[in-house]
Amino acid sequence: MDQRLKKKYDDLLAYLNTFEKVGVACSGGVDSTFLANSCCRALGPDNVIVVFGDSDLQSTELRQTIDERLARDVNPAVRVEKIRVDPFSSGAFVKNSRDRCYICKTYIFSKFLDFLAELNIEVLCDGTNCDDLQ
Repeated sequence: MDQRLKKKYDDLLAYLNTFEKVGVACSGGVDSTFLANSCCRALGPDNVIVVFGDSDLQSTELRQTIDERLARDVNPAVRVEKIRVDPFSSGAFVKNSRDRCYICKTYIFSKFLDFLAELNIEVLCDGTNCDDLQ
């Protein structure tokens, strides 16, 4: 591995290691799967809960296989929670304006934070990166 990438990865693990427990918002994509894997490496799978927004916006195949995929790609012992969400219940989302993705993500993350608060987990990690902000 390139030394610059190794240093960045080591820095990520060191940062994650400052937390006791975390939730990881997971879409099933590469970025959130990588982050969930990193959280498990830093904290151990018993201190990580992966939360997945189970909605009609996701494919049926992904909704049915997310547990298996994360067990394979992250850690077989990681806890995965499918949180049922319905972005279509938000009038602002249904308007389909330019900020619909922000509205949807805010709605879904509020559900994730509510769930994690019940478990006294104060940190929700998200794999959004600079490329996603374009």
